[in-house]
Amino acid sequence: MNLFLDPQSPNYAPEEKPSRLYVLLDQLEAMDEHHNTWRLLFDCVDANWFDANPPQPHVTDEYVRDLPLYVMERDLDAPGWPGTLFSEPPDYDELQTVWAEVALSSSPSDPGATLYANLYSLEGKPIRVKGVQPVSDAVQASLAKSFCLPPGDAGPEELETALGGALKLDRAAVYDVGQGSCGAAIEVGGAVAAYFDFGGGVLGNTHTFPTTLRHFCFSRNPPILLSHWDWDHWSSANRDPRSLGATWIAPRQAIGAVHWSFVQKIRAASGQLLIWPARRRRLRIGDIELKKCTGNGRNHSGLAVVLHEPNGQQRMLFPGDARYSVVPSGLRTDFAAVVVPHHGADMRNTAVPACPNAAHNRLVYSYESGNTYGHPRSTTMQAHKQARWVHGGPASPHVRETSALRPAMGHVGLHWRLTGQPTALPCGKACDLSLHQV
Repeated sequence: MNLFLDPQSPNYAPEEKPSRLYVLLDQLEAMDEHHNTWRLLFDCVDANWFDANPPQPHVTDEYVRDLPLYVMERDLDAPGWPGTLFSEPPDYDELQTVWAEVALSSSPSDPGATLYANLYSLEGKPIRVKGVQPVSDAVQASLAKSFCLPPGDAGPEELETALGGALKLDRAAVYDVGQGSCGAAIEVGGAVAAYFDFGGGVLGNTHTFPTTLRHFCFSRNPPILLSHWDWDHWSSANRDPRSLGATWIAPRQAIGAVHWSFVQKIRAASGQLLIWPARRRRLRIGDIELKKCTGNGRNHSGLAVVLHEPNGQQRMLFPGDARYSVVPSGLRTDFAAVVVPHHGADMRNTAVPACPNAAHNRLVYSYESGNTYGHPRSTTMQAHKQARWVHGGPASPHVRETSALRPAMGHVGLHWRLTGQPTALPCGKACDLSLHQV
C-alpha cells in the first residue's frame, strides 16, 4: 500500500524530504462568509522521483506503492509565497488542469504552506516555498498522461448490471462520516443496495470521522456511485478496504496523482471502475436515476442521484457538491428528501428546491461541527429557510444534521412517507450503519 493512502499511518513522514514538487491545483475553498480568505489544496508528487522514474505502459504495484505523494495546502493571505503564480484565487468554478513546479527550502522561516504526507494526517508540516513556476510542455504532457482516468466509457449494459437491475428500495440514508459525504439506498431488510459517495473527513478534518464507524455494509455487494473526485467523497474506501473490490461508477474529470493512486488500488483489489458515458445526460435503472450535472469545475460537472419511490411519486435528491441549479430538475418542489450540496458551503446561488411541508420531508446537512471550512454557511441555511425548510430547535421538524448527536454517530434515515423511531442495525449487526435519526 502507498503509505499516503493508509489511514493506519497518519504520522507517516518520508526519510528524505522533497526539494521539488510537481503540483496540480485540486481544490479551492472559501474560508469565510465574505470570501476574503481562500485556501488552495494541491495534489503533489515528488518531482525528483518522478523525473527519475518515468511511468511505464504497464502500471506495476511497486510503482504505485513507491510513488511519493503529498498534498500541499496554502492560504492566499499567508506570507512567504514567491511570485504571482497561485497568488490570486482562480475562478470559483474552474479547477486548474495545468501542473506547476514548486521548489522547497530547508529554511524554517516564513513557511507559507503546509505539506501533508498522508491523507489522514490531522496536521501537516510547515514548509517554505522558494520558487513556483510552470512546468515545461514535455513535463506537462508526461504528468497529464501518467495521472488520468483510464480510457473508455461504460456502456448502458454495464451500468445496468452494476446497479443490479430493477431495484426496489425501502428507504435511504445519509451516514455520519464527519466532514465528508456518504449516502445510500437501502433495501427491505436494511442492507445497502448502492452507496452515493464513500467519503469522510481527511487532512485537517480527519478528526471529524467517528472512531466507532469501522464497518460499512457489503452484504449485497453494493456499487458505489461517485458524485465527483474530491478526496472527502471517496476516502473511506481506505477505511473499509472491502469497498475497493466493489464496482465504482464515476464521472470523467481531471485528476491528479493522489486520485490516480486510489484508482490503482481499485484495480489491484479486482474492483471495477466504470466511467460515465460522456454524451449521456441521465440513466434510470430501477428506482435509481443518475444525472450528469451541467456546470463547470469538478463540483458542478459530476453526477447527481435521484431516488424514486417504488410504485409511487416521491423522489429524493443527492446532489454531491453540485449546486441545485446545475442538476437537471434539481429545483423541483416535490422532493421528499434533499441532501444539502457541499456540506452546506456557499452555493453561490440561492435557488433551492422548496419543502413540500409534509411530516416526513427531510433536509440533511452532512458535516461535522468545528470543521476547518466553517460549514454550513449562514447564506446557505438562509436560502433553505426561505424555501420553507425550517431550521432551529424543536420547531425544526424537517432538518437533520449528521453532526447533531456527537460524540455518538448521527446516521440519518430517510423514508418515503413515514416518520418514527430509528431502525435496528442492518446486516445482522455486521456493520456500524444503524440509523440514529429519522
